[in-house]
Amino acid sequence: MTAFNDLRPSAVSQRKLQLSINSSQLAQRTVKLQAITNQSSQQAVIQCEESLPDKIIRILANRNITVSPGEAAEYADALAREEQPRVGHHHRVLRIDRAGRVSSVKRHFSGKGMMGRVSEVEGPMAEDDVMRPDERLPMIGESRSHSTEVTLEGIEARAALSGVMDGSAAALSGIKDAEWLHMIGHQLGGEDIPENLVAGSHSLNTAMIPIENAVHDIASQKIPINYRVTFWLKTIIHPTTGKALDWVHTVETTVTVGDEGFTWTLTEQGAALDTMITEHNLIAIKESVARNFPR
Repeated sequence: MTAFNDLRPSAVSQRKLQLSINSSQLAQRTVKLQAITNQSSQQAVIQCEESLPDKIIRILANRNITVSPGEAAEYADALAREEQPRVGHHHRVLRIDRAGRVSSVKRHFSGKGMMGRVSEVEGPMAEDDVMRPDERLPMIGESRSHSTEVTLEGIEARAALSGVMDGSAAALSGIKDAEWLHMIGHQLGGEDIPENLVAGSHSLNTAMIPIENAVHDIASQKIPINYRVTFWLKTIIHPTTGKALDWVHTVETTVTVGDEGFTWTLTEQGAALDTMITEHNLIAIKESVARNFPR
């Protein structure tokens, strides 16, 4: 019978060898180095707290919205001022609570055609942020007018305005809240063509909607109604490209039903050039329409 000798070291021998290795100077230095490394890693984790702009980028990315670090920094500054900044051209605003938690919420809307366009800003209106629906103001610059009898017939599907105008109003103007304004609103049969579109502020575009809604209501009753709109223009220069662009600063709308005519003048005021219209502004315009519009 063949004899087999177990040449593996015994458990006792293994323990002695391990103790010898652990007590060596090299092993002790390795343990100290690992402890220092672990401590540094913990400190790094503690010090690397997420900044507010980074938090904004992450939260919007979860909504499939990409913003640059510069845009995120602007939103963070607005939140620090207790504002609710609009996210680009999306129907969203950012909020921050007292605990520092940031959220992205859709804006509320009211009425057909509003398309989520009203901000949730509360409190008294600043004097330079008021859309004035009744007061006739001095007109400056060139103007462009168009009139039509509204019948609501043959209204086509809405086209992508950035395609019609070879770019978004924001990109071509350098103003982040710029939009393409229809002279004759789409819901009233206005065409999506360059002759019917001019760049202007989000606020002014939204301010036109209560009047358009009222005109739509009358026309839907098959009552003959004439709608005339004049855009008063100024030239703005893109801050980067230097290209000039027509910009609507005042809209004069005249509605005629039978022998009665009513005129509203809407104009941007100061900061309204680049901000959302507030609920207070919109209510003032709606009340003016309700007071004066023929029924």
